[in-house]
Amino acid sequence: MSLLHPATIEGLARDFIEVWVKHLIEEERVSGSHFHVVVLDPTITWQEGITAEETVAFEMSVSIDGKPFAYPYDEIARGKAMLSLRTGRSSREIVEFAPHLLREGDVLHPGSVVVNGLIVAV
Repeated sequence: MSLLHPATIEGLARDFIEVWVKHLIEEERVSGSHFHVVVLDPTITWQEGITAEETVAFEMSVSIDGKPFAYPYDEIARGKAMLSLRTGRSSREIVEFAPHLLREGDVLHPGSVVVNGLIVAV
């Protein structure tokens, strides 16, 4: 179990993501106008049957143009995060270099990272 309280993890994630999103928008490094960010609780480990709802520490939807999402970006981001939770690898690594680890229903898009036990997906 982490020494950080879940509210602390959420606060750190929110602060980081808000700064990161602002930077991406200012630097015009965002290719789309919508995305959803998911940060998983680093104290939770994979087990069969675990759901995204049980693992998410923080998530945030971003609509740069203020319009509604055309796609379920939240579900896609959660799926990327769950793939990383199960494998311990980024979704890009799995999709491109280890497709034998994919299961039926897995999200087939890159966009999650695993760094020092933290999983973030976009």
